[in-house]
Amino acid sequence: MKRSALYLVLLAAYAAFLGRGMLSQGPARLDPVGPQARKVEQAIAEGRFADAEPLANQARRFNADRLLTSYWLALINRGLNRSRAEALSWENFGSSPEVCPALAEAQARLGDAAQAIGAFARCASLDRDDPERLIDLAEAYERAGRTPDALDAYRKAASLDPRNPVIARRITRLSDEARSSR
Repeated sequence: MKRSALYLVLLAAYAAFLGRGMLSQGPARLDPVGPQARKVEQAIAEGRFADAEPLANQARRFNADRLLTSYWLALINRGLNRSRAEALSWENFGSSPEVCPALAEAQARLGDAAQAIGAFARCASLDRDDPERLIDLAEAYERAGRTPDALDAYRKAASLDPRNPVIARRITRLSDEARSSR
């Protein structure tokens, strides 16, 4: 996925939180559409992560909304290739179906297979009707060399999306590999 498309997806996840009224708009909070917020978001959108970071940290110090600044810092840390810091920011943002994949991907980039599998499993449990979450979990199992678990996750994904050719190819490939290794 192109970097700009990823940022748009993540911005949509944040907008979903705003639409649900999950962010406090009290008097001591940062106005999410105010000038400071626009500066941070413009710097992120333009890929100027080093410029955005001090602005986001300044907002956080001045009692800005925790979810908003966690979101910004997660994007900034991803842009600066700081996977551990990104994962911590996503953890602070929360574990909703919208955010969960970004946290799981950050943990996968850290290289800790058990953490990544756990995160992808949480995502799959939060959004049980989305075959993409099960595909993500299956891929994490594959990276960890857990072929039987990967096959199981792909089969569950196939039950949700039986016409998906990608899932079918992966099931066939893993089944063939399992047979040939016996």
